[in-house]
Amino acid sequence: MRKRRVPDKSKNSTAEHNMRCAIMITEEERTNLQRLFDSIKKMNEPITGITVPEWYEKRKAKDRIEIRILDSYPCYEAYLNFTIENTGDDPVHIDEIALEDYDEAALEIEMTNLIACMWISPGETANGQLAIRTLRGAKQNWRYTFQAKINASCQPRRRPLTISFWKYEFRAALNRIDKLHIPKEKLECYLDQITIESDVFEFTGAQVQKFKQALGKLKASGSGMEVKLQAQLLGLWLNYVAGYAEGYKLNGMTAYEIIQGSETALANHQTGQYKYWKDLCNNFNKLG
Repeated sequence: MRKRRVPDKSKNSTAEHNMRCAIMITEEERTNLQRLFDSIKKMNEPITGITVPEWYEKRKAKDRIEIRILDSYPCYEAYLNFTIENTGDDPVHIDEIALEDYDEAALEIEMTNLIACMWISPGETANGQLAIRTLRGAKQNWRYTFQAKINASCQPRRRPLTISFWKYEFRAALNRIDKLHIPKEKLECYLDQITIESDVFEFTGAQVQKFKQALGKLKASGSGMEVKLQAQLLGLWLNYVAGYAEGYKLNGMTAYEIIQGSETALANHQTGQYKYWKDLCNNFNKLG
């Protein structure tokens, strides 16, 4: 089974950044959601085999959606699809997704599609879904509340980093002596995102095990071109998921396009192409 690919959102731009960014729920999503809720209120009849209770209260705000589910019952599920748009001039980093302040015996809250460590480029959007499930432990005539927070920050444009930098970071994370430039939690988050998106790399186990696996790949132990390609490819992946490749191109290709070409060559054992893609990954990593 092939892993899910995330479309490349890189753009080649020479425009100056004015350090302004924002996130918002688009008006189209707001309108569609309002229509859906209005329809449910009027119908109050089974949809896809599940009786939909009367529910909803949504306040108009650019950075908040508030809903109320009334007359819910055990095993009832509600879903909220939303879109976040970066309307500013700099990349936005999803720092944390926090699901909090709810009774886990009564409710199950899940956020899908949108994950921490994601980057949203200027003018681009990211879609997410919030699932709310009422569990059997919920009491009758009881009110339950929850909060789902998406913490994001605006980041200035960054530059790609060489694999020497990434090797240093993972060594420092493992020996706890050298100074880290990137927190361990973010390094692990980067590796988790690569595991989800890549057809070549998979990092498993505890945090220390993941770091050892990544460092082993970056060291490129051995003289084979396949090993060297994987080392530079992992460096490019790290630059990509960390947002350091944003806005850069090499020979007309974005970082993600080079990643795709490299992984295709490896998957199809195109040994004659290994050096070509290794050099592209290497040169892109040195653009900074």
